[in-house]
Amino acid sequence: MKKTKWFLSGIRHTLILKILRIMKLTTVLLFSTTMLVSASLYSQSTRLTFNLNDISYVDLFQMIERQSEFRFAFSSSKFDPNK
Repeated sequence: MKKTKWFLSGIRHTLILKILRIMKLTTVLLFSTTMLVSASLYSQSTRLTFNLNDISYVDLFQMIERQSEFRFAFSSSKFDPNK
């Protein structure tokens, strides 16, 4: 006769798995909401003011990079050089 451990058999095993699943889901939800709140607070507090006429996209992105912590990665071939 083979002995089975009480925590790996029957109803208790499914209860433990259910509790662990709930704990994992709760952890993921708490982490994701925390990250969303911190991201929205940072973007709300950053303010930039420009008064420019006839400037290219490249110059605009460079000015934004100088005045803030934002960085841009773009291909200049995708922009119209006349704008």
